[in-house]
Amino acid sequence: MKIRLFLILMVACALTAPLAAQKSGVLNTKHDLRTGGNTGDACIVCHTPHNANPTAGTALLWLRAVRTAYSVYDNTVNPDFSGTVDITGGNQVSLLCLSCHDGAAALNVAWNTAYNLDPARYKSDIIAGGANLGTELKNDHPIGFLYSDTTSDPGKTADYNGTPLGSVRLQAGRVECASCHQVHNNTYEPFLRQANTNSALCLACHK
Repeated sequence: MKIRLFLILMVACALTAPLAAQKSGVLNTKHDLRTGGNTGDACIVCHTPHNANPTAGTALLWLRAVRTAYSVYDNTVNPDFSGTVDITGGNQVSLLCLSCHDGAAALNVAWNTAYNLDPARYKSDIIAGGANLGTELKNDHPIGFLYSDTTSDPGKTADYNGTPLGSVRLQAGRVECASCHQVHNNTYEPFLRQANTNSALCLACHK
């Protein structure tokens, strides 16, 4: 019995440690949407233990509404771009980012207004400045496409055969916001996966 209890505690600790690290990476960054001096839950702005959005991000217990009506960068913007863009395909990870960064809803607004966060404890303004991408994404780096679709021109992109592209992380083989950004770690601003000194992050894909 004691051995079983010990094993259960070890598993619980192993699962809790990564979550604690993710939370500590958000605290006191721009992704910490608590009001000044607030010691409340920093995770609940995006994730909720109850009443998560049933139509998107269920596995992540997503709190916010997810929209899909965006104008995107594709081959109508740049004829040399060979990827087929579908931001609603794959794991839809970019839509989760856009649920804040499209500026369509205040930062404390949930997918169901019955679950809105207390504006006295959480920021209730619209995301501002360059972080507000809007719904017109044609002037932003393309997202929502299979990286392998773009490797037909070896002079522009590195071949991808399943090996990592430096710090870039393809999401099920797709380029998404989270390919270059990691929401829980702002070591390299703005939440980049690595420093972009001498365009190092860009050159993981672009040749």
